[in-house]
Amino acid sequence: MRLTRLPDWRARLARYLDACARLPYAPGTHDCALFAAGAVAAQTGIDFARAFRGAYASVAEGEALLGAGIAAHAASILPARPGVLAAVEGDVAVIAPPKGPEVLGVVAGAHILVLRPRGLGRVGLADAARVLAV
Repeated sequence: MRLTRLPDWRARLARYLDACARLPYAPGTHDCALFAAGAVAAQTGIDFARAFRGAYASVAEGEALLGAGIAAHAASILPARPGVLAAVEGDVAVIAPPKGPEVLGVVAGAHILVLRPRGLGRVGLADAARVLAV
């Protein structure tokens, strides 16, 4: 699916990220899937996660609700960039940590904003396994 960013997407994304900066991680209300979906909604006005917000209370429940891992679900909606170096600010990054499931973040220049227990953190863009275009 090809999305269209709103004319003021940069300002909208900045406001969204600022609002998320210190929010604690909470499955079903503020987890990596909903964080990434919120960034997409801020840029495009389309919230793919509206039906899922508040509908689960754990990662396992969320994945069961989606019927797939969060990265697979995001990839079913957003097209992949041809490579990590083709990432554009605001794109959704898929990170595959050495241990645990894939997680989603939001591209911010040479970094990816990711959720930490007490707000946003940064990892290098090179940590992305792939990038999904917004």
